[in-house]
Amino acid sequence: MGDSLESGGSMGVTKSRSLMKAVCWRAIATLTGAMIVFFLYGEFEAVGKFMIADISLKMIFYYAHERGWSMVKWGKVPIQAE
Repeated sequence: MGDSLESGGSMGVTKSRSLMKAVCWRAIATLTGAMIVFFLYGEFEAVGKFMIADISLKMIFYYAHERGWSMVKWGKVPIQAE
């Protein structure tokens, strides 16, 4: 995977950073969802199925969302050289 930079603030942001943000957020969100599924159904099998579907689908969608927004020029302003 290339680490090309996208502009954002005064520093560039790599694709690796976007991917790591996706991984960290998915861990937090999936564990939250898994606890809800367990409290609703009380079955570890249901939790496992939920976690497999949740992690794979939502990480793909989040990464695509991040990369898509990196291509949108709206709301970005050029950085003035000092």
